[in-house]
Parts: sequence; C-alpha cells; structure tokens
Amino acid sequence: MRKELKDFLRSEDMILYLPRDYNKDIISQWTNCRSLLRPPLNWFLIKFAKLIPITSWICSYYRFFLRMKIGKLVGFAQINPDHLLPEAIEIGDYSAFGWKVSIFTHEFTQHRMRFGKVKIGKNVLVGAFSIIRSGVSIGHNSIIAPYSFVIGDIPANEIWGGNPAIKIRDKSPLHKHIDLKRNLSNTNGASLKVNRELKKSKVINFDKYLD
Repeated sequence: MRKELKDFLRSEDMILYLPRDYNKDIISQWTNCRSLLRPPLNWFLIKFAKLIPITSWICSYYRFFLRMKIGKLVGFAQINPDHLLPEAIEIGDYSAFGWKVSIFTHEFTQHRMRFGKVKIGKNVLVGAFSIIRSGVSIGHNSIIAPYSFVIGDIPANEIWGGNPAIKIRDKSPLHKHIDLKRNLSNTNGASLKVNRELKKSKVINFDKYLD
C-alpha cells in the first residue's frame, strides 16, 4: 500500500481509498502504508514547530522537514498539520491560519482508509480552532470563520463557517478590491491603475487586469 500512496501523491487525484486490513484494529491501519518511524517523527517535528517564534521560519521548517507545499508570506499561529501525511498539504501565497487550526489528510473508518490532499488557495484566511477535512480545496481569497469544520470544497471569494461549514455570503466588493491590489502588487503598473480606479468608483471591472 505504500506504493499506492506514493503514486497518489504524484498524481492529480484529490482522494485515495485503500481497503482495511481486518487483522489489525482501525487505528493501526497506518502501519500498512507508512514506515513505523515517520508518523512519530512528524508528531515530534510538529510539536517543535510550535516553539518557533517567526512565521517565515515556520514556513521554511514545514517545507523542509514535513515536505508541505507552502507559498510566500504565509502566516501561521500554532497549527496542527496531519502527522501521518503532511506532504499532501498545499498552501498558496499570503494565506493565514489562526490558533490551533487542524489540517487532516487521512481518516480511517470501519471498512477502509481514506487519504486526501488539501489545497488551500492564495490569500485564504482560516479562523482559529477550525478543522479542514482531507480531500478539500479552498479557493483564493475565501474566509473560514473560527471553530468551523470544513468537509467540502469552498469556491473562491466566499465566507464560510459552522459545523459543518456552510456558505455565509460572498465577500464584499471592498474585500475583493483589497485582495486584488495585493495579488497585483508585483505586476507592472497594474496596482497603480487599480488605485486610480478605486479613487474614481466603488465598482471596478477587474477582468482586464487578470489576463
């Protein structure tokens, strides 16, 4: 099963199901697909990361030791990445995670094992104590309210919350203006054009800036 898991990580698939070994209890199923040392080592590494005071160091630490895919200027409070398969987590630029956010990439049930990638877009805000289930993607610029349980995909530019998380509303035009200015800040002159239009009107056609 280790080969199937490695192939899954290299593929474009978001979810992998593997059959349960009925000669083992449910919790011990992970020994069929991971080395005996890897999860305990990841657990220790994740605990140590909570002592690191600077988020840019935490990002580098997660990239190197846990092989998580993390963009630039991502902000972390003390979070809990999955200790069994953290390398299935991908986080886009400028995203931020509140206190004790948990990101899971596996779950075991009575009859099967489920592994899932988690893909979080750019400029996403995940509130404190939220839980993200395996196999979930969150679109750019979206917001997850604190204490939410995200069990399905969330589109871009939306605000979700609750247990399970449901859509609360679309993001306001002001939020979208700010997000776009950030995303275009390194684009040749585009942010200056957006600034000029922001002064003229509250409603802007952004399509011409996104080509």
